[in-house]
This record gives sequence, C-alpha cells and structure tokens, in this order.
Amino acid sequence: MNSNTSGPVASRLVFLSDLQKLNIGDKVRFLGCVERYNISAATLILKHAHPTNSTAIANVNVDHVLESLQATDTHTGAWVNIIGYITPAPAVSDVAKQGPRGKPNTQMKAASGSGELVGKRKGKARDGGMLKKMEEGVHVQAVMLWSAEVIKLGSYELAVEKMHKAFGVG
Repeated sequence: MNSNTSGPVASRLVFLSDLQKLNIGDKVRFLGCVERYNISAATLILKHAHPTNSTAIANVNVDHVLESLQATDTHTGAWVNIIGYITPAPAVSDVAKQGPRGKPNTQMKAASGSGELVGKRKGKARDGGMLKKMEEGVHVQAVMLWSAEVIKLGSYELAVEKMHKAFGVG
C-alpha cells in the first residue's frame, strides 16, 4: 500500500483473456462464465470468449468467499464478477491432497504406478481432467464474487474496451 493513501489497493478491470499478461499479486476485477466447479478444491473454472475465440481459462479459488457463495454461482453457464488477486499455480499434489479450507481431500488419490490423479464419487471413477485443467490458465484468489445475473454481454465488452482505450490500458 502506498503511504500517501489509506485503504486497500483498487482492483483493475480487465477481460479474463488479459489476466495472463498481468503479474502475480495484481488485484483484478473481471467477468467470467462458469465452465466447471471443483468442490474439493473450492475452485471455479471460468471462461469468457473475448476477444472472439479466446481460450483463456481462469482458475478462481473461492475458499475465502465460500460463506457468501450462492449455489447458482457455481452452475455451469452462470456469469460471475470476480475481484481477487493473481496467484501462482498450486502444485498439483497440493490440489489433490487438500479440499476447501485445507481439509484433507478424501475424493482424490493417486492411481497406482501411473502418477495420474483419479477420484471416486458414489462409485464412479473420474479421470484427472479437472486437475489437468487447473494446471492451465491463470490462478486467482477471489476476495469478492457476485452474480452477473442477466447481463448484456456485448454492452459490457464495449464499455470495458472503451475504458481501456480512454485510459491507455491493454
């Protein structure tokens, strides 16, 4: 924090695709669409195909906002606003060993000999696809999350682009 100001550092409004250009520790605000929610890791996998055809992924850890998180905010296709800090990617073994709030994850274990992580839930085996996906993309620790509810996506994108041009961002 700057000694000339009081209060927290302001977040920077960016597109999800811009996250990869920023530094670890940067405070950001962005919009994303839920592709998947990993309950055991308390992580939302978000996408926003802007610019067109962007394949950027944000892995948003929601551990600090679990108490205010609504079930509808974790549904595939839900649009959410995030304020958080860019973090380094967790070690895959850490993600497999821990669930929310650092509790042991009883759903994931290493497959014998392969080193691949698999999980079992109600008798159904899952592959390590979620953990592999979490290795990709940018990682963010959410400090605030709220539903975008019904959003005019085109208007939002245009407004953020105009703001970026006006302030020379991006």
